[in-house]
Amino acid sequence: MGMEETVVNVPSSIPLHLVGLKQRSFEKKYGITYQLQKRTGEVVLRGGRNEIKDAEEELLAVFARMHVQSSPAPAQRSTRMVPNKGPLRYYAAKDGASYAWTFVPAHAAFDVDMNMYPYELIQCRRPALPAPGTGRGDFMVNFDDNFIHVMATTIEKLTASNSRAVKVSGNFGKKLFRLNDVQPEREYSWEDLRWKNRFTAVKSSWSNVCDPNAVGLRELIADLRKQEADESVSKEIIKMWIKVGDNKEDDFKVEYVRRNGVWESKGASIAPTPHTAHDIILVDKASLRVWSYPKQVSIGNRWANITDALAIQESEDGDVFKTKAVLDHQEASSIPENVRISYQIVKSERKILFAGLVFALAQANDGSDTMLEVALPKADGKFLTPGDKFRLLLQRVQAVFAEYDAPLKA
Repeated sequence: MGMEETVVNVPSSIPLHLVGLKQRSFEKKYGITYQLQKRTGEVVLRGGRNEIKDAEEELLAVFARMHVQSSPAPAQRSTRMVPNKGPLRYYAAKDGASYAWTFVPAHAAFDVDMNMYPYELIQCRRPALPAPGTGRGDFMVNFDDNFIHVMATTIEKLTASNSRAVKVSGNFGKKLFRLNDVQPEREYSWEDLRWKNRFTAVKSSWSNVCDPNAVGLRELIADLRKQEADESVSKEIIKMWIKVGDNKEDDFKVEYVRRNGVWESKGASIAPTPHTAHDIILVDKASLRVWSYPKQVSIGNRWANITDALAIQESEDGDVFKTKAVLDHQEASSIPENVRISYQIVKSERKILFAGLVFALAQANDGSDTMLEVALPKADGKFLTPGDKFRLLLQRVQAVFAEYDAPLKA
């Protein structure tokens, strides 16, 4: 396999000499070439594709941690981004420093391989032990006013060139883990845990399924369901992600909506690469993943031969959750054999306006699993910058959880 190269911009708030100190550890760990370009404020990574990808992801995480641990002064970042490199990812926990933490077996979720990611992280019910951490890690940070402020400012910088086309929304669920350098059922102090390197200590995945035992989230869902009959109409949706060969840039999403017993296509679009992804532990068993991302772009007729070959198969017993999308290669011989439906999901969804937020409450899998999305009403976010959307969304979520004896004190 040939050598590849990628360029990572260094945020202007981070001293370049600190970035230069990472050279030896990155080259030793990944077997790559790590070169700091001081004149342009960039790091050039050269090596194998997989090694470059992993090194770039870890380097971005290091930058993210440096942002969050900075003072409340606005963080600065270059607006010149390398395209299609994935979002900047952040991991935070409410009241993180107030408790010790432990990894425990998680409630099953249908959208994650539980054999691969069987654990979740929860608080121990006593104050954290004052044990200092060691090493240079970047596992997670405290969710507080500084986190919100720095993240909002970072989003502003990343989206400065096209702020009107940026959306901010959230999915309730939880982060699940495969443990490498940590032990299950063992108590970790906040200092010990947060200095762990999240690329070596664990591997993680995200589930959009709400845990029925999550205090605060459970009560919120119950109140939303009380309002369903009066304020919303359910609709059945099937979404599918089409994998087109080895080039990820060619992948796209197709959505169908069921109206009057008939599945109608809402078209195909390219899933945009998010600017940022923020995973925030709100309470035990409940987290919120907040995205900032460009609006989806329709692909028009680019892959019409593929979309024309899609068919929706309904169950004979009328169970909407047994509906399947299939791709008929025989009906469309022009479609390459490696084109496939990589993932699909059927949901029965209602949108509900509650507490100044728009919630999309859905049942999925066999109808027994709950999924919940949240966003600002369009009218409220129309004239806000992306950073202010992020800030207002979290403020309103905090206010909602405060009503259910699960306060979010940022």
